[in-house]
Amino acid sequence: MGKRRLIIAAGLCILFFSAHAGAAETENSCVSCHRDIPRDTFIGSKYTDWEGSIHAGQGIACQRCHGGNPSAVKKEDAHAGIYNSGNPLSRVYYKSVPGTCGACHRRDFNAFRESTHYSILQRTGAGPTCATCHESHTTRIVSPRQIPTICRQCHNERMNISPQVPVRAQALLLLINETGYLVRDVRGRIASDDQEGMQTWKDAYEAMQNARDEWHAFNLERVQMKILQVYDMILRFLEKKK
Repeated sequence: MGKRRLIIAAGLCILFFSAHAGAAETENSCVSCHRDIPRDTFIGSKYTDWEGSIHAGQGIACQRCHGGNPSAVKKEDAHAGIYNSGNPLSRVYYKSVPGTCGACHRRDFNAFRESTHYSILQRTGAGPTCATCHESHTTRIVSPRQIPTICRQCHNERMNISPQVPVRAQALLLLINETGYLVRDVRGRIASDDQEGMQTWKDAYEAMQNARDEWHAFNLERVQMKILQVYDMILRFLEKKK
């Protein structure tokens, strides 16, 4: 029994140290270093914002946006290829932000690239970026309640840039969210062998995705049109089922 216990203990030790060796090899030096920076400093506060974000929860760390080498131990090696955000070479230079986000959020980026906002950003630097709505480190999902404050940075009476946009955009985002709930609810009511019902739901779901694309293109007229299409599909289907 003593020999058997010794073998088991040795095996556990091997597993323990192997696991920790693997963790050390894959540890992100950006995260391990920045977490020790005082939180009342600029970088420390940004780490705090990221730490509670959707990106952190999905394992998306500093290098994905800023560049650098997360496997390097020395600071100068880890920071190689990172530029100040005011440098056009930086991945987070204001004109580059949409493309940096678009490396993962491809569909949203393709839609945003068709917008007037993107055109103004590239031409003058005055247009919004992804971070304008979603923040850069907290990476929030915007709620309808937040829309007026965000949009009124530019769309207001003083600047005379379509001051009606904030209220209309708020109403449309609320409509997008509520329609999304409706589409999910309808899916739960359709039997898996109901081919007509499943096709209706797929068409409605795709129309919802198109509405979200138009939202990122900031084409409010087309957002409204796509949402009305979804309602029409669902109402027609429900009328048939009566």
